[in-house]
Amino acid sequence: MVADILGHSQITLLDVRNAGEIRNGTIEGSIHVPMGAISDRIDELDQSRPTVVFCASGYRSSIVASLLRKAGSDDVSDLVGGYGSWH
Repeated sequence: MVADILGHSQITLLDVRNAGEIRNGTIEGSIHVPMGAISDRIDELDQSRPTVVFCASGYRSSIVASLLRKAGSDDVSDLVGGYGSWH
């Protein structure tokens, strides 16, 4: 799924929080892949698109962003402050 964030409709938003956290809300248009499942599901992501990874506060998303870069994604960002800051 691709989100229209900040006027850029080609950005993939990746929510790496757990299912319980998602119940409290997410960023519209994001893809949910919990951090613990990222290694098994990395092929589901279009690594040619810019990707913004987020979690609750930014710790898990920074780890996942690093993993995505190591897997070949060139344009990966971490949403500073996570979903809490976005919300």
